[in-house]
Amino acid sequence: MACFSIAGLFGLFGLAFTKTGPRPDLVRWAASWVIIPLALVAPAVFWYFKEIPSERLATARTIPYWNNLALAAITALAVIALLAAAAWVSRGKRALRAIASLMMLLGLAAAGLGEWIREDLRLPYLVAGEVYANDIPAAALGAARANGIMAGSRWFSQEQVARQNEALAGKEIFISACSQCHTVRANLMPLGPRMAAVDEDFASWLTYRTAFMRGGMPPFPGTEAEAEAVAHYLRVAAMPELAHQDGRSVFERRCGPCHTLSGPFRPVLPAFEGEDANGATAILDNIRSFSEQMPKWTGSQEEKKALAEWLAARSAEQGKKGAP
Repeated sequence: MACFSIAGLFGLFGLAFTKTGPRPDLVRWAASWVIIPLALVAPAVFWYFKEIPSERLATARTIPYWNNLALAAITALAVIALLAAAAWVSRGKRALRAIASLMMLLGLAAAGLGEWIREDLRLPYLVAGEVYANDIPAAALGAARANGIMAGSRWFSQEQVARQNEALAGKEIFISACSQCHTVRANLMPLGPRMAAVDEDFASWLTYRTAFMRGGMPPFPGTEAEAEAVAHYLRVAAMPELAHQDGRSVFERRCGPCHTLSGPFRPVLPAFEGEDANGATAILDNIRSFSEQMPKWTGSQEEKKALAEWLAARSAEQGKKGAP
């Protein structure tokens, strides 16, 4: 269906810019190639999402921008359909050129958004169940986490992580296991600033447990020592930035990678229901009692105080909303 619609878009665009002027019958024919397939999109999309495993869809929805992508794609398709109807009745060359140009731009945007959504739905895999998004075969993950990613590859200049080569080893592991989706400092989902904003123990903990993060991160394909090397490299290579100490910022860097506040993915607010700042602080002090996968608190007392006060305030607000 997408192919037919795209063919109609190109047809309209070509007709709009012919020297002799567009023939109305051909314009209507090209517009029908856009409108009719788009009418079938809704049931096709419904079927597509119905067939997607629920856990994959739930994972995609934890990506902060994912719902906005879906809304933008739906809006673009709806506008294209309206413009195709306008092209059907259009008689002026200038009007048709404007309509066809806008339809082409929206069509390309909708196609790109659709591919983006589809790629996010595959996470954490590149090939479902077979290859992770960082090109690590699923069958090789166990050996990589037990023996190290460096031990199973010929492409590393270092054979193992040592104190004297930690930054270099971390860089090479980052290139092999992380650079498919991330950069260090800028542009494509940079990790350096995030790691530079927390202490090295917590950065290492996050790196080794990427599978617990929001957004469909694949498991880290190496040992804890290799994860520590990657965290060390990112912190050293990242441009130092002064981390904000307000409660929301502390939550985003220390809790946000794996939790939402009150959203669908591991919400933390229910655990702080009815607690004041002192009660919230006590919970943070005993955070590992919730799960052995939780890290111990490694932040500063200033960060803990700001986070506790912020969580207590958000809990109070939530309580007021739910009060009769």
